[in-house]
Amino acid sequence: MNKPVLLGGAILLLVLIAGYIANQNGASSAEAAPTVVYGQEQGEETVADFTLLDLSGNPVSLTDYAGKVVYVNFWATWCKWCKKEMPDMEKIHQAYADEDFVILAVSVGEESGKVESFIGEHGYTFKVLTDPDKTVAEAYRVRPIPVSVFLGRDGRIAHQKLGYMTEEEMKAQIDPLLAEDAA
Repeated sequence: MNKPVLLGGAILLLVLIAGYIANQNGASSAEAAPTVVYGQEQGEETVADFTLLDLSGNPVSLTDYAGKVVYVNFWATWCKWCKKEMPDMEKIHQAYADEDFVILAVSVGEESGKVESFIGEHGYTFKVLTDPDKTVAEAYRVRPIPVSVFLGRDGRIAHQKLGYMTEEEMKAQIDPLLAEDAA
């Protein structure tokens, strides 16, 4: 056999083995660290309060929005899927501006200057908080991002999702919470 064919075959085999190992490690770490807020299931106890700074440097607490439907989204500027869902989050923010509803977009692991530039560049107007040392994200056991957590007016988890959400998926979570709590 000629050397280029053997070398190419060896490289292909190494790539396949590395891909298999990476896939196995990714699967086991996802199983070991589910995306659950304080280990609570939907409808259980209220989530723990947190206080983070907004892009103006003002402290904002989850309890500031007691009695409102709250959509907490954990994201980062480098995250492809986070960036993809943000235009839909802005549409949701605008559509529900007159409702008892708020979006708290929690930037994970990034400094406020970088986050502020990203938000300004895209013209997003929903509330953005920074968690530069990942304290809140780690407390809430957020591993991969984006992660969306929808809270009813009672502060209980109504829905949580790992991964990208469309505008329709967001509305499907928000509308019943607003209707249910208004009744």
